[in-house]
Amino acid sequence: MAIRTDLAVEARELYPSFEGVKELKTTKKGLKITRIEIETEEAAAKLGKKVGRYVTVEARRLPDIDPEPYSHIPEVLESELAPFFSGASSYLIVGLGNRCVTADSLGPEVTDRMLVTRHIVKYLPEALDTDTPSVSAVTPGVLGTTGIETSELARAAVECVKPDIVIAVDSLAALKTNRIAAAVQFSNTGIAPGSGVGNIRAGLEKETLGAEVIAIGAPLVVYASTIVRETAGEDAAIPKDMEELVVTPKEIDRLVRISADAIAEGISRAIFGSRYEELKLLIQ
Repeated sequence: MAIRTDLAVEARELYPSFEGVKELKTTKKGLKITRIEIETEEAAAKLGKKVGRYVTVEARRLPDIDPEPYSHIPEVLESELAPFFSGASSYLIVGLGNRCVTADSLGPEVTDRMLVTRHIVKYLPEALDTDTPSVSAVTPGVLGTTGIETSELARAAVECVKPDIVIAVDSLAALKTNRIAAAVQFSNTGIAPGSGVGNIRAGLEKETLGAEVIAIGAPLVVYASTIVRETAGEDAAIPKDMEELVVTPKEIDRLVRISADAIAEGISRAIFGSRYEELKLLIQ
């Protein structure tokens, strides 16, 4: 069975004893945290992931069923993301995906919610503390509507803004249906736009952008073939027209908003720290 998941934790579950991978599981605020480090190219090839660090924060159930644990995701993301941001003072948020396709709109929804400060830092510096991080955000759209590769637009923005870190946000695909909209993954390995909906484009990574790239996403779709195999067994026959079919919950619009709220707040808290609430009142 081919691995049809963007989550390192699910790839690891398929090969739990494979060498070249470090894994640490813990819980915080009722949320399960799995930290995975892929150390060798052999392990990366086996798991279908790049060498690097992956962190998954997940709730036990969908946020609309059990909202209390999910409400802690921003503060848990803050504590888990902070080490990845150490030493950085400028950030570019790149919201990947198609705003017109609900399950693929997580990236644009997150950029809409970000606290952006670059314009204030540049043009009205006296309004902020001198060490306030510079944050900018861009939503490059998709090739089919812009005619321009997402990576090309992102690279142009990086050349203009010159951030220390690019934070690329995108919708992801899960292997297990119970992780849809109930998990957030981030990594230091970059990202291939459109991977969650099977439309992979040129990657956003340090080698192509010239800046460190932190990829953040939430699984919002699952392949129909995965559901069939999950219920009927791995040897189940999959009709050819179902192989690339992706499925998402009927309440996906609300789940995208909840996920975007949590991710945007978590990123902002990790960037601004104790000044987040003050800046939120000032900017919004």
